[in-house]
Amino acid sequence: MSEPQVVFGAGHVHITQVKDAQGNKINPPQVIAAPAVQNVSADFGKADVKSMYGQKEFAIHAAQGKKSTEVSFECGELYLAMLNALYFGQSVAGGSHSIRRDTAGTLVPEYYERSVKITAARKTFQLNNLVSVTGVLIAGVAAGAYTGLEAVPTGQYKVSNGVFSFAAADTNKYTTITYLAVGGVTVSSQLKIPETLSFNSHDFTAQLTLTASAAFSRETYNTEGATPAVGSYQMDKGIYIYNGAETRTHLVITHTTDGRQVTSTIEALPTSAVGVIIDPPASSVYVATVSVRHTKSTGGMAGVALGDELTAGSGTPTTGQYVVTTAGQTAIYTFAVADVGETVKITYTTDFEYMVMTPPNAGEFVADKGVRGANGLPLTRVALTSPVSLLHNQYAVSNAGAYYFDSTNAGDRLYIDYEYSSSEGATLVIANNDMGSTPMVSLDISGKAEGQEWLIKYPRAIPKAFGFATKMDDFGTHKITYEVLADRMSGEVGTVYMTS
Repeated sequence: MSEPQVVFGAGHVHITQVKDAQGNKINPPQVIAAPAVQNVSADFGKADVKSMYGQKEFAIHAAQGKKSTEVSFECGELYLAMLNALYFGQSVAGGSHSIRRDTAGTLVPEYYERSVKITAARKTFQLNNLVSVTGVLIAGVAAGAYTGLEAVPTGQYKVSNGVFSFAAADTNKYTTITYLAVGGVTVSSQLKIPETLSFNSHDFTAQLTLTASAAFSRETYNTEGATPAVGSYQMDKGIYIYNGAETRTHLVITHTTDGRQVTSTIEALPTSAVGVIIDPPASSVYVATVSVRHTKSTGGMAGVALGDELTAGSGTPTTGQYVVTTAGQTAIYTFAVADVGETVKITYTTDFEYMVMTPPNAGEFVADKGVRGANGLPLTRVALTSPVSLLHNQYAVSNAGAYYFDSTNAGDRLYIDYEYSSSEGATLVIANNDMGSTPMVSLDISGKAEGQEWLIKYPRAIPKAFGFATKMDDFGTHKITYEVLADRMSGEVGTVYMTS
């Protein structure tokens, strides 16, 4: 005869998947050992006792009615495949979602920076930004520049910041405007004088055609600064980029500017326009230069030490100078030929601030979960329409995780929470199955105490409850409860084993 069993310890629980949530047999059955098991409870039947009373207080007959048996345990560790096997009996897909809770804060950029190398191999000119007017012909006759305040007299013109004004009597007459464009190229543009009597030469819309003395094909504009091959060019918003070895002459460009079709002729590409295009992120517009600093030298840029700022100039820059002009949302920086080979860092501001969230583990942004200020108060999210219309402490966010802020929030430390997906982990979608659908498992509860081993087997059980909880000052455990069923044929509920 064995000694009495005195149980101390949690024991072990093995769960074998028998049927899925739809009642389909799982073949072969899958077994999972519940990790970090605690507080195992296996009752041997809770009976519904039926009592018969006579005239006295106590029953004179009693009999058992319905019985139910439950098994419950807690586990200190949990993974999704186990949760599915224990409770849901569905399918598990790859990949997971997480929420990044920002506790360190993210600084809204006050400005943007770009390091560029001044290279002779990549040159530029800006068709739609004139430096000075060489001459104007109206109907083939030289027109005089007018500086008065009254309406422009017939046969004359007025120009201010690239906007030309003409006389009413000259409407629809052909005019030829010859000017020096940014980048040192001479341009001759022909158009009809519009009925508005005004023509904004800087308002470039689109290129229609381009022909040259030899074939000149257009490449896709490269925001990273790749140099076009000889025989090719890039164009963006009226800024033309070409190879420094290019020899083509007599360019004829038809384009729309200020709503008019214009034909511009360039007899020779400039040889001294060493330029860099700055294209701000997203749809933001270049506003101003903060600094242009000399950061790496090959022995040039006399008089400018590393770390020093270059001087803003006008016209054709000399060594140590830069000239900046704008076209749409971009800016073009032109440097002296003598500074070819030097590296500079351009720092500039835009009309709104822009950040892209980069989730960890090569994840992908899914959804915004709120932005808080340094005081813990939430910022107001608005629809992503025109970012420039944002107000202080407002933000907008795109489906790709790009956050937009007003320029008045530049330099603020904000706390940005977001949901992201990852290819790692697993996903279980909780289905709304028909009533009656349930997975079935068999349970093996075992342990060892004082040299005796014990085992309780329940061949048929269905999940009844599952709890997920956390704690601040202790480890959280997850409790699952099963309802035990009898075998329909044999009536067997379970078996208890103990070693002698």
